[in-house]
Amino acid sequence: MPDSDSKSIRVTILGREYPLRVAPADEAYTRHLATMVDERLTRLRNNIPTQPDLTHAVIGTLEMAGELYATRSEVDQIKQQAVEEAEALTAKLDKVLAG
Repeated sequence: MPDSDSKSIRVTILGREYPLRVAPADEAYTRHLATMVDERLTRLRNNIPTQPDLTHAVIGTLEMAGELYATRSEVDQIKQQAVEEAEALTAKLDKVLAG
């Protein structure tokens, strides 16, 4: 992304600031995602305080990856169901029109 098309922002996760460059249109979204990540990792830090933050980050990443996988699987099932229903409706319509 060229510098002229990006904006420098800072986000804080687990008390550590991270400088990022984002498209101006993506700033609010990036801040929202950073807040979600921070909340998740803070919860893990509070639940297992004896573990290092890297462990919190790995567990949090695995949790989010699992949620993403489950959501994508659900979307794929919904898409397949929609295709099957559209095919059934098309067959019924073809039968009525031929009829």
